[in-house]
Amino acid sequence: MQQQFQSQSQGAPLYRPGSSFDEMLTGNGEVRQHWRPIYDAIEKMGIGRLSDMQQDIDWLLKENGVTYNVYDDPEGLNRPWRLDPLPFLCPAPEWEKLQQALLQRTHLLNLIYRDIYGEQRLIREKILPPEIIFTHPGYLRPVVGTERPHNRDIH
Repeated sequence: MQQQFQSQSQGAPLYRPGSSFDEMLTGNGEVRQHWRPIYDAIEKMGIGRLSDMQQDIDWLLKENGVTYNVYDDPEGLNRPWRLDPLPFLCPAPEWEKLQQALLQRTHLLNLIYRDIYGEQRLIREKILPPEIIFTHPGYLRPVVGTERPHNRDIH
C-alpha cells in the first residue's frame, strides 16, 4: 500500500491511479465525489497511519486465526483473510440498482429453496436434475416438508 501512495510533503496526490479502473480516482486523477470524505480523512491522518492500520488489521486477523477455505486447492485449505482499512464505497444510484438485483436474486433463491424442500416441482418437471440436489452434501432430507417462519429461507 505504501508504495502506491505518494508523499504528501511534496504536494503530490495521495497516489496515482494505474491503468485499470480505480474506485477512488477518475482516469485523470480527480477524487470521485463519493470518496471525497474518506480521501480527505486519509490526507489528514497521513499515509503512515493508514499503513499502521493495515498492519494492525493483518496482525489481528492472524492472531485470531481468521482464514477462509479454498476447497480442492493443493496449497491447503486455510488462507489468511484479507481486510482493507478502507471501505468499499458505492454511490447511491449504483447501490439502488444493485439492491434491486440482489432482492430479485434472493426472491428467486427463496422460491427454489422452498420448492426443493417442499413439493419438488422443479425436480419432477426435470428443470433441476435430482442428482444435483439429492447428492449434495448440504442437502438436508429432514427439512423436507417443514414449515419455515415467514416463508423466508434465504436471508
